[in-house]
Amino acid sequence: MSFPNEQPPSGESPWTQNQSQMSAPTLPEAVPPKKKRGRFSNEQISILEQFFIQDHIPSVAQREEIADVLRCPPERVRIWFQNRCDCHLSIARFI
Repeated sequence: MSFPNEQPPSGESPWTQNQSQMSAPTLPEAVPPKKKRGRFSNEQISILEQFFIQDHIPSVAQREEIADVLRCPPERVRIWFQNRCDCHLSIARFI
């Protein structure tokens, strides 16, 4: 350990000595490809809209049931309802 007033033996300043000891950051070896955005078909959207008319915020069990009908992950159904509810509220604010 060197003190601030002490000169390193090689004659370098402490700042250049620390910079030479630092290594460049390494990049990840392989970045996985980004997932392709999934879209609902028109038929699936009409089914989702019918459920939305009945209930704007479905429970977990209802989302799983809808996901089974649509043959998609419940997470996609949750996101669709979240986005649709936001859209519905923003339209209602302007009326």
